[in-house]
Amino acid sequence: MQIFKYFLRYMNTKKALSRWTVFYVGLLIVSVIYNSIYTFQFFDFSDLFINYQGGFIRRGLLGEIFYQFYLKGINPVYLAYIISLLSYIVIVVYMIRNFRKHGYALEFLPISFLLGGVGIFGLAFFRRDFIIMCIFLLIVKLWKSLPFRWWVLCGNILAILAVLCHEPFAFWAFPFLLLITSLKVRCLWKTICCWIPSMLVFLLCLHFSGSMEQYLLIRKSTEPFLKFPNVMDFLSYDKGYVMLFHLHYNFLDKVFHIPNIIGSVVSIVLAIYMNTMINTVYCSSSDKNRQENLCYSTLFLGIMVCLIPMFTILSTDYTRIIMYASLSSYIVLFTLKEEDYSELLPSLLTGYVARFLKWINRILPPSYTKIWLLLLCLGTVEWTGQGTFGLLRNSEIGNALLVIYKVSLKVISFL
Repeated sequence: MQIFKYFLRYMNTKKALSRWTVFYVGLLIVSVIYNSIYTFQFFDFSDLFINYQGGFIRRGLLGEIFYQFYLKGINPVYLAYIISLLSYIVIVVYMIRNFRKHGYALEFLPISFLLGGVGIFGLAFFRRDFIIMCIFLLIVKLWKSLPFRWWVLCGNILAILAVLCHEPFAFWAFPFLLLITSLKVRCLWKTICCWIPSMLVFLLCLHFSGSMEQYLLIRKSTEPFLKFPNVMDFLSYDKGYVMLFHLHYNFLDKVFHIPNIIGSVVSIVLAIYMNTMINTVYCSSSDKNRQENLCYSTLFLGIMVCLIPMFTILSTDYTRIIMYASLSSYIVLFTLKEEDYSELLPSLLTGYVARFLKWINRILPPSYTKIWLLLLCLGTVEWTGQGTFGLLRNSEIGNALLVIYKVSLKVISFL
């Protein structure tokens, strides 16, 4: 009994989580190396090679660039992996530097993004996510260094490139770009007009979503370097079918007789709790940090609302969607000056969010022990087809055990 009490006291310290995180990150690095060498999955990664060989199509820009390099004798698969890895490293370095600068706990970077996401699911699962996140980072950083008109021009060019690479960029990036623009342009319609070129390209991508004829031509062009089309098959499906497919796996399907909706809802609730409550425990209680946490929570919750189409009928990859909301919110928070927070977000909105945070705090007051236990025992589902089991599989304990198991089998096979 005394040992158990001592263990609980130890868990309720920041030192305990820090030591566990060092061990866990070590396992994640091993997992990254293992997955890259032995179990690299092309199912999602093949999405990067959609190109324009069948005519204009959504998500075709990046694949067309890779295809042109292939025609020049450069391996497009290696090139895609290198660019994805470099983009990932840029985001990791940026997040670590700014977490340290703002006094945030580095222990929470592995939750469902950065090293944690890549270590758990592999870089291939994230497709072009870190590439477009780097584009978003560049747009927001240019806000501080360019005159407003030049920023709008460059921002539209970069946003168009991002949308042509991956059109879901619009769901989480456009709301932030409109918010930032509103700091200079007080009129709502003028703010929207600034980003009409990017929005038109987004609508164009929605219209040219793919067909069987285009799919066959794209598949023919990628056969020499991509053995199986995998997720590229979705280009040949009807839009209505694809939406119903996502809706089915997100809410209606069952795995081991347990409804998937449980895993979907718990993933969202867990993401909201961790992203809004962590800083109240692990950062100082100064007015500056409280204001930053309120601003971040408002940004995060707002983008989670904007991503509802992704959570329902446009995707099943909940970890990726939550990563969009979390990373983009931090990028905006870290870029703006402290005095911009009050101008960026309406006081009425931040007031509602403040009351929401107090309500969460009453229901489940955050503490070192509770947050650590949640990290250890629960994770966001990789994709909802995993079912509720994914909550445990993607927890830190679940992932640690899986890494140890896989590496042990490989070591035994060499003996």
